[in-house]
Amino acid sequence: MKSCRLIAALLLCLLSCKAHAYQKVIFYVVAHPDDWQLFMGIEAYRDIQDSSNKVVFIITTAGDATFNSPSVNMKFALARENGVLNSVRFCSDMKSELDSSCRIKRGIINDHRILHYPYKNVVTYFLRLPDGCLSAGYKGQSLEYLYRHRIDELQSIDGHETYSGWDDLVQTTRSIIQKELDGQTWSAINFPDFDERYNPRDHPDHRYTGKIALEASAYFPYMNRVAFVDYDVAKREINLSPEDISIKAGIFALADFGITEYRERSAFDQRHISFLMRSYSRIVAATDTFATGMGPRLATAYASPNPCTTGTSLIFSLKEDQEVSLTLLDMAGNMLWQQDKVIAHKGQNRADIPVAQLVAGTYLIRLQYAGTSESVKLLRN
Repeated sequence: MKSCRLIAALLLCLLSCKAHAYQKVIFYVVAHPDDWQLFMGIEAYRDIQDSSNKVVFIITTAGDATFNSPSVNMKFALARENGVLNSVRFCSDMKSELDSSCRIKRGIINDHRILHYPYKNVVTYFLRLPDGCLSAGYKGQSLEYLYRHRIDELQSIDGHETYSGWDDLVQTTRSIIQKELDGQTWSAINFPDFDERYNPRDHPDHRYTGKIALEASAYFPYMNRVAFVDYDVAKREINLSPEDISIKAGIFALADFGITEYRERSAFDQRHISFLMRSYSRIVAATDTFATGMGPRLATAYASPNPCTTGTSLIFSLKEDQEVSLTLLDMAGNMLWQQDKVIAHKGQNRADIPVAQLVAGTYLIRLQYAGTSESVKLLRN
């Protein structure tokens, strides 16, 4: 009788765990604590709103802005972390019951003790590396200097961790991804675009964080990779709806309030406000990596414009002529449109996607060819 009760309890536990399993794991890898709010805010907000998603933020630098100073600006760094947690709670609490405050944890990942905060369906990692301050930050350190071998190691500003070279940092990021995937196959990773052709005049911390994300994600061949434009969005056409702009402004305002709560200076100024009205991104193939021999050879595909209002096109490049299939899906996986057995040519191809009848929301455009599949996230305003 006792064994029957034990089996029943185990079954109940398994069913409970299964009920809380996530369908998708979506990563956002950014350099500074306010980057995802400014440049990826509406995408992150929608991903968090879907409670079937697990959303993981990995923030590489502390954004401490310490330059040519004998002591690190730790108070400012902690203020910015406080702002991140404000933004997370804002996005997560909109459609679900309030939870307790974000719970601080430290876990051993790739032999490094990494600070992270779980909150509902969101986990936020802070690596607390030095802000590069456009070249070299605290004690002459930066992501760029580490990548270019101008320094041999990079120490977190709290002095708890030291990364012995670029590969150690990439491997640690890869291990975080592996841990949070927890066996899931459907995943996506969002990061600053490392390519100056698409994302010119960006902060070096942004670009080299993009390189970390791409190299780390190359070990996961079925992961969708989305690269975002950062500073340059301020010069581009406004492409977000008034509602989306309002949501992004709220997310960033909570991050800024986290800073002023610590009696630090507000960043809610004209320059930052200009970032809130726009969002530009492209899909990145796994082969666009700076480490050799990683990942499958996929087409380079992206939707343009994205977000869109009345029409968009999928633009993709192939290495040879071949037959492709295009499918438009909603986020539940329902097929809304398909164009099968299309002859595509070597080089760049363009396919118009019918979106005029779609309601506002998030969709997927799937490109299939030669036994390979690649998906592009599409935002319809």
